[in-house]
Amino acid sequence: MRFPEFTDEWKEVKLGEVAHFSGGGTPSSEYSSYWEGTIPWISSSDIQKNNVTQINVTRFITKEALQHSSTKLCKAPCVLVVSRVGVGKVAYSDIDICTSQDFCILTDIQCEYHFLSYYLLTVMEKKVREVQGTSIKGITIQEVKSFPLRLPSLAEQKKIAALLSAVDERIAVEKEYATLLQKQKAYLLRQMFV
Repeated sequence: MRFPEFTDEWKEVKLGEVAHFSGGGTPSSEYSSYWEGTIPWISSSDIQKNNVTQINVTRFITKEALQHSSTKLCKAPCVLVVSRVGVGKVAYSDIDICTSQDFCILTDIQCEYHFLSYYLLTVMEKKVREVQGTSIKGITIQEVKSFPLRLPSLAEQKKIAALLSAVDERIAVEKEYATLLQKQKAYLLRQMFV
C-alpha cells in the first residue's frame, strides 16, 4: 500500500549502510551514587511493545557512572532496538539517553528516524515470530546491521512516519479516555453500592 502521489522505486540497502551502531551497558548497582544523577538510563522494560514513541524513563545515572561502566550516552535523535532481553521492542528517542546492554542503538541515521523506527518494528516482529517456540538468545549487532531495508524517497518516508505517528497518538488518547471511564465507573460503583 502506498500514497498515490509516490511512484518511485524503493531503494534496497542493508541497515548497516544507513546508521552508526553501538551498544549499551549497566553501571554497577554496588555504587548507589551512580544512580543519583540526571542522565536518563533505560532497560528493555522501559519500552512498550508495539509503541515506538513511548519510553518510560525512571532511572537516572551520573557522569561518574558513565565514565566507569560500558554504558554510553547516545545523542538524540536515535533509534533503540532491544536485541536481547525483551527482544523485538523498538523505540525512537528524541532525548540523549543511556541504555542497558540489551540494546542495539542506531545513531547518525541517513533516513527519517520515525520511519526507520516503524520499519524496524515490523522487521523485529517478523524476526521474533521466526524463532517462536525456540529459546531466543537475542540478536547480535551484526545481525541487525545485515537487515535488508527498503527506503522510499525522504518525502514518502516523512508521510508514512506522520501517518503512523498520528495513529499512535490516537491510540494514546483512546487509552487515556478508557482509563478515565474505568475510574468513573469505579466511583459510581462505590457511590451506588457502598
